[in-house]
Parts: sequence; structure tokens; C-alpha cells
Amino acid sequence: MDVNNLASVSNVAVNNVPKQYVDKARFNGSVNAVDNEDALKVSIHEVYNKKRDELSHSLRNLNEGIAITQISMNSLSKQQDNLKNIGNALVKLDSSGDYENKRFETAEEISNQLNNYNQEAEKAKFNKKLLLDDQYGDEIINVVTQEKDFKITGVNTKEISQTFVNSLQSNTLSSSEDVNTALENLDEALKKSETFTNNFSKMNSEMKQVARGTLNEQINLLKENSKLKDLSFGSDFNNFSKTNITSQLGNLAASQAHIIQEQTSKLLG
Repeated sequence: MDVNNLASVSNVAVNNVPKQYVDKARFNGSVNAVDNEDALKVSIHEVYNKKRDELSHSLRNLNEGIAITQISMNSLSKQQDNLKNIGNALVKLDSSGDYENKRFETAEEISNQLNNYNQEAEKAKFNKKLLLDDQYGDEIINVVTQEKDFKITGVNTKEISQTFVNSLQSNTLSSSEDVNTALENLDEALKKSETFTNNFSKMNSEMKQVARGTLNEQINLLKENSKLKDLSFGSDFNNFSKTNITSQLGNLAASQAHIIQEQTSKLLG
């Protein structure tokens, strides 16, 4: 009776395993296919990570470049206000006609405005680098992107104020002719300053445009990566199911071994 029970337990245990589980547990040479698929996923993720890092690096550089040009434009605008204030003082002197009594007051106003102008040049900085007080035009940053590279160098706006000061050395502002000469020199100074502003403004606009494109590319890359994850979910689920089934079959085999050991112990006893 015990022997029959042992045979019965063994037969029932094996026969009760659903056939579809046994079929799924068999691996008909599909290991290579899974390995290739996993390798493809790794490659795709490596490409995604590399592309993501490249785009992030470009955006960081673009943000710095945009910040530098914006700081420069803001300071140039204040310097141009100083120059315009000098122009107003000169026009006021000429309108008064009292050159002898008013020219010293005008000269003092010019001096104050030029001091503010130069102080603005010294305050315009990025990462401790002077943007508007650079005599040698040193490189501030080189923004490298896939579309275009932007090399930003410092400019020397103090040269503009110094040239204007030099022109006043021989100008006593004692007549309408002297005032008009000073206004002409001032107009030249404004034109040079506005040239710097236009250059920075153009670069600022171009970098913003590239930054928008890079940001959109980064967003699209994120979307594509999300789609990839969604598409691979089915195969990942199947792989999990196979692993889960194999694990259950292993537990079943272990249970059978335990039952057989118990029955054998009874027979030996």
C-alpha cells in the first residue's frame, strides 16, 4: 500500500502540472534572441543618455551665452544713457548762450556722467570676467552647438569714453561752434556703443533661437524614450512571466522531492 501510494504521489504531481506551463518553460534556442534584444535595449539607452547629455550641455552653454549678452546689453544701455545726458547738458549750454558762466557747470556734469559710464563698464561681469572693460578682447565663452558656434569676447567701452575725453582737451565750450563740435564727437561715441549693442543683440537672438530648438529636441527625445519604454513593456512582462513560471516549476519539483523523501523514510521505517 505504501509503495502504491508513493507511485501515485509521483504520478499525480507530474501530471497535474498544466501542459502550457511545461511548454512555456522549455527554451527552444531562444536565448540568443533575448540576448540580442537586451543588447539592443542597452545600445538604445546608451545613445539616448549620450544625446541627452549633449543637449543638456548645449543648453547650459547657451544659457550662459544668453546671460553674458544680456548683461552686456543692459550695461551698454546705461552707458548710452550717460552719453545722452552729456548731450542734454551740451544742448542746455548752447541754448542758454551763457558760455562763459555755464561752461564750467557743464564740464562738471560731463565729468560726472563719464565717471558713471566707466563705473558701469567695471560692474559688467560674468564669472569675474569683465565684459565691457577688456582692452584685449579676451574670450569670455565659446558656446558650441550642433547648429552654430558662438564665440563671445569682451569689448573695451572705456576706449569710447577716453576718446571723447581727449576731444574735449582742446575744446573750451566757449562758443556754439565748440558745443557743436563736442556734440559731433559725442554722436560718434554713441554710434560705437550702439554697434556693440547691435552685435550682442544679434548674438543674443540667435542663441535664444538655437536654445528653443535644442529644448524642443530634448523634449522630443524624452517623448521617444518614453515610447520606447512603453513598447518594451510587453516583452519585459513576458520575460517576467517566463521567469515566474520557471520559478514555480522549481518550487513544485522541490515539493515533490520533499514528498518522495518522506515516503521513502516511511518505507525504510
